[in-house]
Amino acid sequence: MSAISQRIDAIVRQALAQPLKERGFERQGRSFRRAEGGGRIAVLQVQGSKWNYGDRGRFTVNLGIWQPMLGQPLLQRPKEYECQTRQRIGFLLPEYRQDHWWRLDAHTDDAAIAQTLRQAVLEHGLPWFEAQRPPAVTQLAEGWLTRLRRWLQQRMQRGQRGD
Repeated sequence: MSAISQRIDAIVRQALAQPLKERGFERQGRSFRRAEGGGRIAVLQVQGSKWNYGDRGRFTVNLGIWQPMLGQPLLQRPKEYECQTRQRIGFLLPEYRQDHWWRLDAHTDDAAIAQTLRQAVLEHGLPWFEAQRPPAVTQLAEGWLTRLRRWLQQRMQRGQRGD
């Protein structure tokens, strides 16, 4: 693993691991996922640039909501790019309102970057997840899944009885 990848991983751990865990997210590498009910999964993924090299590099944060869809397999750990609703955090930040990548080099203060990253995710990323959860849609999805589970259980019981 390159030096810049190790630095990004350390910044992600310092900035996001504990605050996101406290909010129900599970971490796997640079990805964080949280089950949101009705089969929905919130995904936050830190993406390093493909041009990172040596002690210089950049990273950004991708946000996504994965929802179960008819005819599609249920995913336990969807990737951000598999989500139906997606957003880059830079577009949510009032000071940018466009794609934003944090830059690292030999002179960068990693603690300051971690603080800025934490603030961006907690103040803008997490509220974005909440805004994607309209109550009516969530209730509809949960009701549909409940009916589907009941129907499947009935079918399985009939099959066991030989009906």
